[in-house]
Amino acid sequence: MPGTVRAKVHHNLARIADSARMARTARQVLDERLTYLSVGKLRQLENAMAMTKRVPGGVLECGVALGGSAVLLGRYAAARGRTFDGRSDLFGLVQGTLERYGLELDGDVRLHKGLFEETLHPAGPSR
Repeated sequence: MPGTVRAKVHHNLARIADSARMARTARQVLDERLTYLSVGKLRQLENAMAMTKRVPGGVLECGVALGGSAVLLGRYAAARGRTFDGRSDLFGLVQGTLERYGLELDGDVRLHKGLFEETLHPAGPSR
């Protein structure tokens, strides 16, 4: 097998193995193409959430894009009684995605319309 084909096969097998270790929600987000993140980046996000599970406070994502990572972060926050704030200029799309995944807006999850530089203030998030 030529080197480039072998490398591609190895890469695809590694991706499959990584996705098998991801939470079901992360796999769904990938399958529905709700994120621009690679399998590896989603695994890093899951690992970061696991490492901070004992850290108090809310969760904030600036630049929600399609809403895939917001689903993961929102579910993580809600399961721990924390709030999740997301900033998005694709408000309607992301709102629908979050609701489809059972995350209630203005409960544990707050979504702020607009770019983060227009909505994030040092005194706290704008409402």
